[in-house]
Amino acid sequence: MLPLLTIAIPTFNRAVHLEILLQHLLPQINDQIEVLITDNASEDNTSKVIREYCNQSPRLKAIRHHRNIGFNGNYKYIFEAARGEWLWIIGDDEIPSPNLVHDVLEEIAKNRTDIILLGIQKYNTSGLYGDPLKIFSPPYTHGTCLECKNDNELIAYLERIINLAGSFSFLSNICQRTDLASSVPMPPDLERASSFPQTYRGIFQLKNQARITLLTESIIYSIKGNDSKKFQNLIQRALLDLREYNRLSKRLFPREPKLQLALSRCAARETSRYVSENVLILLVQRIFSETDSWNEFSLLLKQVNQDNYRISKINSIPSWIWNILHYVSLPFAPLLQMQYKSWTTPKQYIKSFWNKKNHEKERP
Repeated sequence: MLPLLTIAIPTFNRAVHLEILLQHLLPQINDQIEVLITDNASEDNTSKVIREYCNQSPRLKAIRHHRNIGFNGNYKYIFEAARGEWLWIIGDDEIPSPNLVHDVLEEIAKNRTDIILLGIQKYNTSGLYGDPLKIFSPPYTHGTCLECKNDNELIAYLERIINLAGSFSFLSNICQRTDLASSVPMPPDLERASSFPQTYRGIFQLKNQARITLLTESIIYSIKGNDSKKFQNLIQRALLDLREYNRLSKRLFPREPKLQLALSRCAARETSRYVSENVLILLVQRIFSETDSWNEFSLLLKQVNQDNYRISKINSIPSWIWNILHYVSLPFAPLLQMQYKSWTTPKQYIKSFWNKKNHEKERP
């Protein structure tokens, strides 16, 4: 009997993370599920970890490639090897929340959707970090089920994306029907070398009226810092997101400029959260080959690094100090809001103050 759900785990040289994932995942597995680990020729203790857990669970199957075929090759192979009616690919350094598998199976049983998009929360060695990520703006909430029946509805969906995970950039929060996902005609160049093959596959399905359900309160935990958005890598990450989404938009919507713009704007909104407006403009101009103003660009990069250094210093202040400042300021909050329209909390105001100050410096 074929499984209802395949949970696939592509892995490479992350034995420690993989073991933590399996410790949290396997207790949630039942007879409806197969767990498929595809080892991309790891050189550490990954094989040993896999053998130990395969001996513990008959639902776990492992395949080791003889050579490293890259992320894209491993990703493609999963669609060929998965036997389940549904496919959920989880990164080897992610952790499912305690009832996550149950929530996914419960949604599958409703038979009302083709794609399930899960919520995300960061964690680090000390535990959970912050609140779950805000992926969509209202009215999209937990439990929303929708179908984009025309271009305008797809544009509306894309415009409500706050975090790129809403456009399928995050591999581990996507559960989808295997047959529909496998039938997406992937362009060979994107299949070989794109950083976001899952984005192409997901948006293509939405374009073709696949139904999607948002389970944003059913959380997959993602290791903090794994997305490379550390301040010394901001520009590289911004360029990657903007270039790839510009490329994807042209391939997905070759004759639909409004949809191209809507998808590209997803990356621009994401990038605007961690680089200044002027740098974002220069990055976009650079991608579209409209300018070669690298002297101005390098000056702004220097300013961005200074900005982020200040922000990192603000973030390094212990939370108990911010809590004291917050409670001390509460009686004066109405007055502060009258005087400073951007006032929310002391920490947020100081951050916004620095951003405003530095944006004023950047203006000619």
